[in-house]
Amino acid sequence: MNIRAWQLTRSRREKVVRENAWTSEHVHEIALFLACSRTEADASSVERIRSLARQTLNWQWLAGTAEYQGMFPLWYHSIKRNAREAIPTAYLTAWQWKFYRNAARNLYLTRALSQLLDLFEKNSIRALSYKGPLLATAIYGNLALRKAGDLDFLVHRRDFRKAKELLVSRGYRIHVALTWKDHLSHQAEGINIDLHQEIAPRWYNYRITFDDLWNRRTTIKLGGRNLPTFSLEDLLIVLCLDILRDTAEATDLRLFKLCDVVQVVKYYDAAGWELLLEKANQIGARGALFVALRAADDLLGVSMPTDIRNMVVSSTAVDTIARHTVAMVRDGPPTQKRFPHQTRIILKVRERPKDKLLTMFQVIGHTFSRKPRTYALD
Repeated sequence: MNIRAWQLTRSRREKVVRENAWTSEHVHEIALFLACSRTEADASSVERIRSLARQTLNWQWLAGTAEYQGMFPLWYHSIKRNAREAIPTAYLTAWQWKFYRNAARNLYLTRALSQLLDLFEKNSIRALSYKGPLLATAIYGNLALRKAGDLDFLVHRRDFRKAKELLVSRGYRIHVALTWKDHLSHQAEGINIDLHQEIAPRWYNYRITFDDLWNRRTTIKLGGRNLPTFSLEDLLIVLCLDILRDTAEATDLRLFKLCDVVQVVKYYDAAGWELLLEKANQIGARGALFVALRAADDLLGVSMPTDIRNMVVSSTAVDTIARHTVAMVRDGPPTQKRFPHQTRIILKVRERPKDKLLTMFQVIGHTFSRKPRTYALD
């Protein structure tokens, strides 16, 4: 991608953000969109969907917003299942094909995922895959209900260079190189990969290692084989760290990430919540966990035990940052990055004074040693 193409892409993205901002003229559309953003619906939820679908709606805006927010497959599945008669006939065929194209794409990515994990294994590289097709199957219960963009892999730091060179030898090209991950793509095969050596930038100062994640790993059966991925507790924490990073860096933050959190939480029982809090405290990620839970609850509703909910809503810092997270989902990233500043957010969610101090030292070291992002230019 050359600089001119990158600028045009950014301009188009900003235009899409403006067109899909949640304004007062789309109150009924927003309500219907959020009501359809779950894999399951009880009787009262179904009645609400049907009632909202009978309103005079801007269906083109609604479908465009669902697509922009990464929620089109789930939204379409829900509206078709619960209020099919309300879908304008002019859109029905096109939306159906869009849904099936996503399903076919996910099947294609599933095959590629399995092949890449085989490749890593044959070269003695331990790799954990997450998000994408694995998340769609394990958490949404249906490969077709979540849009998969990139394939995400986490490898040990000492294997990172070897894994990257292996992918390059197979036709992948590095487009963005950061200190904690590289983004690669294979133009002929249409596959994008985020190859991680860390879950988050090191200066965020989370106490999480590849070996810990590997030792707690689970497997998911997909495409006829068992694929290694994060444990349920680690998965939710990683998803929440990702949401906090997007909020702190004021990048595009879309509803599907909060929907992922809601879907994972459905699998927790009392013992699961206890283990989750224990792991989050060990990692130093309790604040990030609470921010994501609060934001997801504000938009979609999250089923949490009373004691957990009380902890989530009692923190002023969590409330402030979560409201900003919700605003970014609704309106897109802020044009001027005043508050919350990236460093202030990361510090605000650290609860122990020792963690705040260590994070500040990491920030200072990162600032003076930071290298600019590198882009592969055509």
